[in-house]
Amino acid sequence: MKLEVTVAFPFLLEVYKDYKQKCIQKPELIEILRLVESYVFRRAICDIPTNSLNTTFASRLMPKVDRSNYLESLKKAFLNLAEQSNRYRYPADFEFKQEFQVKGIYNNPRRCQYLLRKLENCERRQPHSCVDQTIEHVIPQNDNLCDEWQQELGENWRDIQEKYLHTIGNLTLIGWKDNPALSDLPFQEKQKVKGGFCESELHLNRSLCQAKQWNEKAVLTRAEGLAEKALEIWIYPE
Repeated sequence: MKLEVTVAFPFLLEVYKDYKQKCIQKPELIEILRLVESYVFRRAICDIPTNSLNTTFASRLMPKVDRSNYLESLKKAFLNLAEQSNRYRYPADFEFKQEFQVKGIYNNPRRCQYLLRKLENCERRQPHSCVDQTIEHVIPQNDNLCDEWQQELGENWRDIQEKYLHTIGNLTLIGWKDNPALSDLPFQEKQKVKGGFCESELHLNRSLCQAKQWNEKAVLTRAEGLAEKALEIWIYPE
């Protein structure tokens, strides 16, 4: 699952042409690709309208590139976008991290899959394809949570479920064959059942296997940890 950045294709083709002409080396090309991906993704998480992206890539970045100082001049161009208009901005770490933890990302399943797979592979030497994995809600989506889940979450269980259900702290990947079996099971059973969190080979599920309880505090703690990883994956042009 990949992030669609078709609006950046003309810009990237120009960059690739410069790479073929040896204006930049391969490490610089890779970092430029990461910057473009991060710019688009950070803006999506921060709910910045996308209608400005065409003009951004077409006329606000490449003209600012100094081919004798390619990467640094492009970084500067990205950072200066906010001076032209706030709607062009490259979201800074504080804004991105804050929104990343609270945004309901499940509403866009394709983007959600992309996000979870990037998180899964950020510390792997050999990337996991995740092709046999599907999105799993730790706190179930069922409006009528079982008694065990109500006790797990506490007296405000309904508010907690509604607030965090589709956020990153409550989402993971699990084998698609095992997903139906987990469904509405209590948390401790989701950990230990065949195909559950403790049998999963994914790094994403390690904290879920180790957790003693799944409540508001646990969701927030996991979201904080994943947000720190997100800052390393979707970089800021410093």
